[in-house]
Amino acid sequence: MKRIISLCLMGLMLLTAIFSFCACKSGKPNVAAQTTQPTDPPSQAELKKMEDEGYACWKAAKFKDGINIFRQLNKYGYISAYDLEGRERLYDIYAIQCRLCEFVIRKLRQELKDPQSLVLYGFKIEADKTDTVKVVLDYGAKNGFGGMERDEYVYPVTLFKGDLEKTLKYAEYYHPTETFYLDDMADYFAGCAEFFGQEAYDAVVNGTCNY
Repeated sequence: MKRIISLCLMGLMLLTAIFSFCACKSGKPNVAAQTTQPTDPPSQAELKKMEDEGYACWKAAKFKDGINIFRQLNKYGYISAYDLEGRERLYDIYAIQCRLCEFVIRKLRQELKDPQSLVLYGFKIEADKTDTVKVVLDYGAKNGFGGMERDEYVYPVTLFKGDLEKTLKYAEYYHPTETFYLDDMADYFAGCAEFFGQEAYDAVVNGTCNY
């Protein structure tokens, strides 16, 4: 009996050796022999380049891409959780500004002789101590004679705190003399629009912002 058991074990060992040899000959990797090679983290120079790319995304109104880069930098320990939280808050503010401007631009196009000629040179959100703010567009467009004219378009509207969709829907049904109420974020809006460049303005006009 013991001899039979020994023969069976020897047979199993032989089969195992044969299968291993066939796997090697066929080019299939031996799973047991595989090892995971650790990847080196990015260098400080590479991380700085990533940070610059993140800000470049924001300046071009590609907010989602930018904040994803900053989250990676936090994962690598290049920026702190506190810094990331601050940038996420700025992300919200910048994105809200651009979305509101996109909404106001749709209103402006309805009043233009040639809506497709619209060019945005800049925008700002005006605020005072009562948290009442207005969207102000610095724009150019063709007049009835085909010449370009530059002008300013002001559109106040009421903002419901923490609910931009409701705000935009509300604005659709009310005259544009309504108050744009921003609550606690109004103080941030006064200077934030200065961060953007022409690439962001073009994205707002063309509706290609990334949120």
